[in-house]
Amino acid sequence: MNEFYCARRAGIAQRVTRLASRFCRNEKGATAIEFAIVLAPFLAFTFGIITIGLHYLATNSLEKGVFDASRQIRTGQAQESNMTAEQFQKLVCDLAQPNIDCSKLVIHLGSYSSWKDVVTPDCVDGSTGNMTTGGVGTTPIKDASMAGEANMKVLVTACYDWTVAKYLPFLLHDNDGNARYTQRLADGGLLLQTSVVFQTEPYK
Repeated sequence: MNEFYCARRAGIAQRVTRLASRFCRNEKGATAIEFAIVLAPFLAFTFGIITIGLHYLATNSLEKGVFDASRQIRTGQAQESNMTAEQFQKLVCDLAQPNIDCSKLVIHLGSYSSWKDVVTPDCVDGSTGNMTTGGVGTTPIKDASMAGEANMKVLVTACYDWTVAKYLPFLLHDNDGNARYTQRLADGGLLLQTSVVFQTEPYK
């Protein structure tokens, strides 16, 4: 009886050995396994490139819109035409199209008599995480509280809620889960901010 069980176990062991040997020699499906191993880092790398590209595109468009629109303030064209804050914001957005959502853009204008008085405004309310309010819509930007008139130091700041970042969480946090480089908005977007400062020409 013992000899029967020993022979049976030996036969099972031989079959297992043969199957293992066949498994080691069989290379079918090796390509699929190798692809599965590299798929995750490949996708992460690809989406990382796309994310950086989208971020650069939005940032570059915003900077271009602010810089080009600010020329009308610097030369006095906007003040002489009684352009309002709302119209200036629309001008910035039009120049930044098609990569900027106008409803997510806020423009802050400030005029100063001295360079040392220039202060960058806060784009985000620290207590609520919402965007702060920019210039009053119907107020002419030549108002002293905004761009002022000739020979003034003017700071134009654009604050943009880049909502695409809500779907790209790895862009917003570091390995410890802390917000990186910029404050996260309450709605989950990423704050893009750009400023240009200059002295208006003596156009009068």
